[in-house]
Amino acid sequence: MPMKRLLFLSFLVLVMSAQSVSAIPDGWASVEQFETTTFSQFGGGPDIAQVDSEVFYYDSGPFDYIFTYQITNISTADLSWFSVQILEGAGVLSNPGPAFDPGTGIEPDEWDIVNSPAQSVEGIFTGTIGQNESSALLWFASNNTPIWGEGALAGLSSGFVFATGDLLVPAPIPEPATLLLLGTGGLLAVIRKRRPG
Repeated sequence: MPMKRLLFLSFLVLVMSAQSVSAIPDGWASVEQFETTTFSQFGGGPDIAQVDSEVFYYDSGPFDYIFTYQITNISTADLSWFSVQILEGAGVLSNPGPAFDPGTGIEPDEWDIVNSPAQSVEGIFTGTIGQNESSALLWFASNNTPIWGEGALAGLSSGFVFATGDLLVPAPIPEPATLLLLGTGGLLAVIRKRRPG
């Protein structure tokens, strides 16, 4: 009996520490961009979900943008996993870390930055997102402007389904070495253009 309690308490601590429940921070100045996209089954299958991507701009504070996502299931599959691909240098902040707005839909058990095999922000829902249901409003902060990126959804409980689609993500900022190479190339082009002959 003590071992079962220890396992249960360990699980409870893990789940509670993984959750970051918080409404979108106040103080946003404008809606930078809003898009609704359809995620289709990988390989050309049917439409699985619609994902609303909204980016809020903050003109003062510790970050410039909040990226939000809300999934609406338009299929009969139960969805239990969501991933936003983050390109290297996109600068997803860990303070404030990824969170979700409580009471806005099916809440994830986990919504956090994952660094392996590629960087992403991922959500796991044990209370699956069923047909015509929506997820909670998921969000994270970044100082980088929005660009189009990729996301993925999956479900296992009603048969395996995997869907992909486009959504708004933070733009990557090139590393200093890349900027140096680009600057050197530009300088060489100017020098070559000014040479007579």
